[in-house]
Amino acid sequence: MIPVLSFFTVYYDYRKYNNAGEFTKNSVEISVNYYYDKNNSKYNPNWIAEEFGQQTLDELNAFLDNLEAEGRAQAKRIGKLVALSFLIIILIALIILFIVFILL
Repeated sequence: MIPVLSFFTVYYDYRKYNNAGEFTKNSVEISVNYYYDKNNSKYNPNWIAEEFGQQTLDELNAFLDNLEAEGRAQAKRIGKLVALSFLIIILIALIILFIVFILL
């Protein structure tokens, strides 16, 4: 009975107050917007090169490029493994269905 009442409470709140998933009473919503154009004068794109040297910036860029390439390669390997796993599961299911329907 409690799950039914809980569901009804959430459903009623959603239908009456349009608050999905939470029960509220006299709520206030505050949102803050952040725009980058207000702070463009504070941003220095050459900060790393000025503070730590051009060599450090080059090393950091090379490291980040290498990290991105490794991440893409790993994502491809994971995608291939997932596809192969689904293929194996489907083949096993087909073999089991074949055995059940043909042999029985």
